[in-house]
Amino acid sequence: MATNMTRIHLIGITFITLLLSNQAFSQSDSITVNYSIDSLTELDYAIGKRYRHYDRNQIEEKFMLRFGFDYTFGLNSFVFVGIEKKLGLSSSINAEFKTPSGFGFSGDGSNLGEFIPLVKIGYNYFYKAAKKIRNGESANNLIGSYVSLQYQHSFQNAPDPMSRLFFGNSVRLMWGSQHRIAKFAYVGFNFGAEYSPTNARYSIIYNSNGGYTFEEKHLNRYTLITEINLGFALGNLSSNPIMRLPYWKSVENRVNELSGKMDDDKTMLKLGIERTNLTESFINISTEFGIEQKLNPSFSFLLMNQLSYSYDPSSSLIHYSPYVGLRFYHLMAKNVKRGLSGNNMSSNYFSINYRDFLLGLHFFHNSIPGFERNIRRQTLPKIEFLYGVQKKIKKLGYFDVNAGLYVDTRGQILPTFNISLGINY
Repeated sequence: MATNMTRIHLIGITFITLLLSNQAFSQSDSITVNYSIDSLTELDYAIGKRYRHYDRNQIEEKFMLRFGFDYTFGLNSFVFVGIEKKLGLSSSINAEFKTPSGFGFSGDGSNLGEFIPLVKIGYNYFYKAAKKIRNGESANNLIGSYVSLQYQHSFQNAPDPMSRLFFGNSVRLMWGSQHRIAKFAYVGFNFGAEYSPTNARYSIIYNSNGGYTFEEKHLNRYTLITEINLGFALGNLSSNPIMRLPYWKSVENRVNELSGKMDDDKTMLKLGIERTNLTESFINISTEFGIEQKLNPSFSFLLMNQLSYSYDPSSSLIHYSPYVGLRFYHLMAKNVKRGLSGNNMSSNYFSINYRDFLLGLHFFHNSIPGFERNIRRQTLPKIEFLYGVQKKIKKLGYFDVNAGLYVDTRGQILPTFNISLGINY
C-alpha cells in the first residue's frame, strides 16, 4: 500500500513538474519571440541609419564646393573651381571659374599657352530626383542625372598661341550626370551642344626671329561637347534628421544596382571614345576597340586598337595604332573576400602596355610649296607604365582612366594620360 502511494506521489510530482516546465518554457519562448520582434524593428532602423550614413546618396547636401580637372575629349582640358547651390527639391544653380590646363612655359622659355580665365554659370534640373526620393534611392538632388542650361563668359583678348583657339562667350544646352565616388570625390559626365558667335580657330605662322602671326580664321560657332569632370567636392549636410525612407525599398534598389558588380566577366569586348571635337570647321575623333581577356581573378590581357581622324580646312590626318597590355587588379582579391565585387574588370589596376607603332596618313587639301601633297608618318614604338581605374557603368557601359610614364626606343621618358568612355559586351 505504501509502495502504491509512493508511486502515485512520484507520478503526481512528475506531472506537476512537467506542467510547470512546459508553462515556463512557453513563457520563455513567448518572451524570446516578443523580444526578437521588438529588437528587429529597432535593429532595422539602426542598420538603415548606418547604411545611409555610408551611402552618400542618402545624405542631403544643400551646397557643394568643387575643384578638379575637366577633360573635354578634345584638344583642350581645364582646371576648375566652382560651387553648386540646391534650389528646392529638383533644381540647383552653379558657378565655375576655369582655365585651360596647358598654360605655362617650357624649359627653353618658349610659351606653351596663355592663362585664359573663363566663368560659367548654369541652372541644373535633376529630373529624376523626386522619384528617387519616393523610392528611397536618394535624398540628394545634387547627385544623379540632369539637364542644364549654361552661359560661359570669356575674358580672352587674343587667340591662344598653343591651341590657336579663341574662346568667345557662349551658351550651352547639356545633359549630364554626377555621382559621388568616395566621401570627398565625385565624377561628372556632360554631353550637349554649344553656340558662340565668336568662337574661332586660327592658323599660325612662325617667323625667323621666334615670333608668330595669326593668319586665317575659321569660326567654330556650333560645337558638340563631350566632357568628364573629376575632382573633389566638399558639401554642407542638411540639418534635417535622416529621412525615414522605406529601408527595404532602398536596399532592393541598391542591391539591383550592385548586382552587376558581382558578375564575373571573363571576356570584355570594348568600343570606346578617347577624343571627340566636332565643330563646323574642325573634326577630331579618336576611338579604341578591342578585347580584354581575364587570365585569373587579378590579371587580364588586352589586345586593343586606336583609330583617329582629324580634319581642318587645310588638311586631314588618319592615325592607327595597335597595342597589347597586361593588367594587374591589385585590389581584386581583397574586394572578393569582403563581398564588394566579383568582377576583375571593374577595379584599380597597374598596367604595362606595348604600342608597336603609330602610322599616320596626312592629306593636304591645297598645294603647299615645299611639301608633298600626301605624307606618310610613323612614330617610334613605346612601352607604357600606367596606374588606372576601370569601372563598369550599368550593364553595357564602362569608364577607364589611367596615367603614368612611357619610354620610347630613343630612351625618352615622358608622361602620358588616357581617358576612354564607351560600351562593352
